[in-house]
Amino acid sequence: MRSDSVENYKSRVHRLDEFIKTQTVPLTYCYQFDRVFVEEYLDYCYLERGCSPVTRNNYLSWLQSLSGWLLGHGYIGKDPTVGVEKLRQGEKVRKPLSSDAMARLREYLEATDRHFLLACMVHYYTLVRPKEMSYIRIGDISVKDQTLFISGEVSKNHKDGKVTLPAVVLLMMVDLGVFDSPSEFYLFGSGFRPSAVRGSAKMFRDRWLKVRKALGFPASYKFYSLKDTGITDEVERVGLVVAKDQARHSSVATTNRYVRRDQMRAQPELKNFEGQL
Repeated sequence: MRSDSVENYKSRVHRLDEFIKTQTVPLTYCYQFDRVFVEEYLDYCYLERGCSPVTRNNYLSWLQSLSGWLLGHGYIGKDPTVGVEKLRQGEKVRKPLSSDAMARLREYLEATDRHFLLACMVHYYTLVRPKEMSYIRIGDISVKDQTLFISGEVSKNHKDGKVTLPAVVLLMMVDLGVFDSPSEFYLFGSGFRPSAVRGSAKMFRDRWLKVRKALGFPASYKFYSLKDTGITDEVERVGLVVAKDQARHSSVATTNRYVRRDQMRAQPELKNFEGQL
């Protein structure tokens, strides 16, 4: 199990334990883990702690996994999460950046923090996730082939993968002296510079929040929005299938979720097509 998964489970157990301690009659025995308890706990997360519908639904998914384990090991006689419905999550609050915002971002970082600009470029052009970015080593980059290797040990789908590194990203790396560092160094250490010590995935978000404030960007512009923007731009310029491969999605259906309505156009090749009917 990945270390972040372990920490995630510990956090959820801690939150559940917190709720149990607030009860007049705290849960002590497994038979008390019933439908009423599950509903009350989810209401506690959603209403009292003020978590979003997405987070509340994630807690439900975790409770379903926990219930399955308890049921499989004979601690409970039936699954208390059966029939508990997920909340409607509504529209995603994260938005792709506009062309003007992208230009402002580049201009600002070019003048103030070129190493974080490289991090933004890697995220935008390669569609690699922040956690995966934190594990990139210099040796994972092939200048000759213009590729970046992502190990299955850190990738979301647990599969090895390679993505294309556009020349503009490689030139930025050369300009910053990235390849002067040993191949075993992490690409993004402290200060987003190559280092023997790996930086955390959280540092990308923390730096982004400061940049977003400096530029006056809306809250819907998150660091992950750069990936959303990259996918929509790649769909526009190189096509859905190529964008799907670069994003390492399992199907074009997943990639298609990122397509904006204004990108849904008629295919020029079919406008004058005459078939057999």
